[in-house]
Amino acid sequence: MIASGALAAVSTVELTIRMVVALVVVTGLLTVLTRSMRRYLQGRHLDRPHIEIRHQQQLNKHASVTLLTAGGRHLLVGSNSQSIVVLAEGDDLTVGSAAKPSADPPAAIDIRTRPRSNPIRALQNKTVRRG
Repeated sequence: MIASGALAAVSTVELTIRMVVALVVVTGLLTVLTRSMRRYLQGRHLDRPHIEIRHQQQLNKHASVTLLTAGGRHLLVGSNSQSIVVLAEGDDLTVGSAAKPSADPPAAIDIRTRPRSNPIRALQNKTVRRG
């Protein structure tokens, strides 16, 4: 006759082996599923528009202005810790060079230099918490 302690030890070992085998099987299935989904979805953009950040200028700790292209549209976007606002939209939005002064006024919005009408400063004044 087998002692109850030996029976418990055999059952514990058997259960441990079963648990390890089940863990290996589940991990293997997840690995195969992940690799097959990567191959299936590779090259497919799932009809999402492509967003490209062309330039970003930080105004302060919580506010920035970003020039981006999304779905063929060019957008100048202002953002702070509370909201995101489209400031301008159009094909003439470009990032100018602050190092090359020009005699002609720029046709594009230059987010590296401060424009004379100062809409960026107005946005910054709205987003900065005072006092």
